[in-house]
Amino acid sequence: MAQNSSVTLPPLSYTRSDFAALRAWVLRIPLERIASLYYSDDAPQRTHGLEKFLTRMRHDLIERALVLNPFLAEGLAKARLGGAITPTILDMLVKAADAKPARPAPEDLIAQWFRPGTAKMLLGETLLGHHLRTLADLKRLIELRGPTWWRPVPRIGEQRARAIERWLNRDALTAIDPQTQLQIPPEQLGQGHKTELSASPLPLERIAALPSSLDGQAGKNRARDFCFIRARNDLEAVHAYLGKFRHQPHTFRAYQRELERLVLWCVLVRKCALSSMLVDDCEAYKDFLSDPDPILVGPRQGRFTPRWRPFAGRLSPASQKQAVQIIRTAFVWLVNVRYLGGNPWVAVRDPSTEQALLPMQIERALPASLWEKTLAYLDELCADPFARQMRAARAAILLMGESGLRRSEAASALVSKLRPTDSEELWHSTSWASEASGAWCP
Repeated sequence: MAQNSSVTLPPLSYTRSDFAALRAWVLRIPLERIASLYYSDDAPQRTHGLEKFLTRMRHDLIERALVLNPFLAEGLAKARLGGAITPTILDMLVKAADAKPARPAPEDLIAQWFRPGTAKMLLGETLLGHHLRTLADLKRLIELRGPTWWRPVPRIGEQRARAIERWLNRDALTAIDPQTQLQIPPEQLGQGHKTELSASPLPLERIAALPSSLDGQAGKNRARDFCFIRARNDLEAVHAYLGKFRHQPHTFRAYQRELERLVLWCVLVRKCALSSMLVDDCEAYKDFLSDPDPILVGPRQGRFTPRWRPFAGRLSPASQKQAVQIIRTAFVWLVNVRYLGGNPWVAVRDPSTEQALLPMQIERALPASLWEKTLAYLDELCADPFARQMRAARAAILLMGESGLRRSEAASALVSKLRPTDSEELWHSTSWASEASGAWCP
């Protein structure tokens, strides 16, 4: 598929008359003469337009020649754009018509096989810090990113991406591993799509089992009394808790995200069963939330792709606090149903959400001189007794300038929404706003 990003149709077959007609057309013999020499009156080449047929034939032969030898691309560049074809080039095209196409090799350059525009888009991508160069690089990128690999690539839509995949899959050397392209909705997940958690993080739905030494069956904090749920290990206990929220999709996703992260941290980082966590483990996880381990961090990808990671980076203080609160609540439930003997998170304080104040950014503020000119110009416009709309505009601009309101906030500001406060200073501010609105919005 030289210089292409779409799947090619089966090659057309041409007769000796077609080749003779094309040679005559290249030599600029009139179409009427070519038609009378090589075709009958009812030949489809004539009835559907001889010039159109010969143009399409020439383009088809050029494409076949490029497939046979992609390095001819530069020499045939003008011919592809409709330029003149010499007899020598025509002979080469005729020979290529029945030749066996070249097979792409993993080490071949991307620019050798794709159109310049498509190649430019792909060559701008990076793979583990290095720019794509070869078909092997492209194959690996697709396998790492999964079925949505094309989304970050500018101007590579889904249809073009699927065409590229189909072309790569035509040859065993460049074929994409189908297991890396799974994108399975949770309701369609079967046991065949699940695996034991080992070295790489997996979403909760794809974890078939935790390592036997870390699955919590012998957890230090397991309750001695009769348990109210059937969970035999930590994974089943987490699923039992999340089942409470099966009819609350937003809550379910939030709780699943935090418990999923905790399970992965326990097994892959801390090497500790969830039901063996003590207060110092909880404190360690709280610190971890502010600076996650690289093994659990990566760019946002589909949940069922190989590059999926539970963290996209550091969490904000507010997100850290929410994570601790969700986990603490889950542990309360696990204690109440007698799966755990106690809740170590009750001894852990929430992360602080205090943030340093940033200096006010005034780069986009109007200079004082321009602000004064604006107000003076508005005063002139408002002098007209019929300029009610301009007086409303002046009131809005004054309100925005003095209070820092956004345009949308100023547009929805009404006198009826103003309320007095206990603060004398704020009362004067709102009183001024009320007077301004009342004076200029009759």
